[in-house]
Amino acid sequence: MKIVKIILASMAAALLLAGCGVVDRSASYVTGGNQLIIQMDQLEYIGESEISVSYDKNFGITRILKINGADYDPAVKKYGDIGNQPSIFRAGTLLKKLDRAAYKVYEDFPQAEYFIVVRQQSVTRKLFLGRSVEAKAVVRAYKFK
Repeated sequence: MKIVKIILASMAAALLLAGCGVVDRSASYVTGGNQLIIQMDQLEYIGESEISVSYDKNFGITRILKINGADYDPAVKKYGDIGNQPSIFRAGTLLKKLDRAAYKVYEDFPQAEYFIVVRQQSVTRKLFLGRSVEAKAVVRAYKFK
């Protein structure tokens, strides 16, 4: 009976501790079926930002190591959605896990209304029974004139 109480108490403590954390999501408005044709002279260039994420994947389990050069804190989750419109070709979308680093673009340019993913790079190092991935992207921010 004492073991059952200990197990229940430890499960309750684990449940309470699992709820601790911060989630912050940022996203630009993207609709599923509309197409917006914008000329470059209608936009004002604000700047560009580089985002990065590095993670390991072993036995199908992904472990994020660094986001934007800082050590990853699993208690604070920030996301940013840039160019995630549904498309067959997925043009302009970010590579896997880079959405975890995209919040930096929203923090760097809060006045921006339009983002373009200019360049992406991913380096994968194969390890024994796993791999190490380092992904980077450059995102340009614009606002309407």
